[in-house]
Amino acid sequence: MIFKYTDYRVFLKNYLKIQPKHGHGQISKIAKSLGVSTTHISQVLMGIRSFTQEQALDLAEYLGLSSLERDYFLCLLQVDRAGKQNLKKYWLDKATEIKKNAEQQPTEFEKDKVLSDAEKSIFYSNPIYSAIRLFMTTNEKGISLDEIVKRFDLERQYAIQVLNFLVEKELLIQKNFLYFSGPQKTHLEAGSPYIRNYHSSWRLRSISNVDTLTMSELMYTAPVSISKKDFENLREEMHKFIKNFLKTVHDSPAEDVACFNMDWFWVKKL
Repeated sequence: MIFKYTDYRVFLKNYLKIQPKHGHGQISKIAKSLGVSTTHISQVLMGIRSFTQEQALDLAEYLGLSSLERDYFLCLLQVDRAGKQNLKKYWLDKATEIKKNAEQQPTEFEKDKVLSDAEKSIFYSNPIYSAIRLFMTTNEKGISLDEIVKRFDLERQYAIQVLNFLVEKELLIQKNFLYFSGPQKTHLEAGSPYIRNYHSSWRLRSISNVDTLTMSELMYTAPVSISKKDFENLREEMHKFIKNFLKTVHDSPAEDVACFNMDWFWVKKL
């Protein structure tokens, strides 16, 4: 990624090239994020001007760089801004050291890795984690940060926070500013303390969509009085439907993300 570059401008130019529509509109977004004009960004890319340290740090956050990538990016900026060769060498040596540290990090994915309780508490706290992870399966060529922000209408920094967690836990893979579905899986066993959060978060999301429901979607709630025998019969029918539902979903090409909720219970307390 960034570690193969020794010039931060070349890095930024290549970043723009691999963005959707070849980066059209990206300079305006970057300029707005940094609080500068598009002319300023263009002049930096042409080598007429340079970023300040503050602007470079803001840009690193905008790009969603990891801590090591951010440090390397800032070193490249200092190399460019240094007036004397000994100072350039100092920052270049720093950049080389950071690159070596990054290369020494393990690249092998752990097999059958299980999320810790602390990690599960984060993953199941908000349906956006599983929604983004599922969204990655809709495009084998990878999905950009901007596409994720737009698809789920997220604040950019929050999207970066979620993505960094998913990448760190190997639920996603990040390569060349694109995200792909990762090798790790998630599973909640029966009796898990996180099942309540998992079900309630998706049901709350369903309720929040009531006012924007389209004709192609479905939401149905029906409190009824029924015999115990018919209750059990319908439960069996629903169980068969769920098995068929799971088979259909498994065989279906991933094109978008949807959610299915089903409840069938005796009303005991209200």
